[in-house]
Amino acid sequence: MPGAAVTMAMWVAGSVLLRFVLTQSVGSPTIYGPLAAPIAFLIWLYVISIAVLIGAAFNSSLDEFFPRLSGIVHEASPTDQPVPAEKNSLRRTLAGVHARRRTKSQ
Repeated sequence: MPGAAVTMAMWVAGSVLLRFVLTQSVGSPTIYGPLAAPIAFLIWLYVISIAVLIGAAFNSSLDEFFPRLSGIVHEASPTDQPVPAEKNSLRRTLAGVHARRRTKSQ
């Protein structure tokens, strides 16, 4: 799946960028040193979760536009099938109007 490649690329790029930012900002000794590690870890988890969500959305959009690419057989759902005229009031009304017009013209 191409979404996994997108996720992996974003994960690596985000990790490298986060490491660069943290090295530049927290690299010098400060009093916030012990508090920076859990916050940096939570930011890293956030980067990973965003990468996974974007990769899943990429897979979903590809599957929508190119359904044969994924290899999944898509069956028609009940909402995709037309509603019979006897169950649809608008169709029933239009069918009655059409029938009345046919009988008037004969």
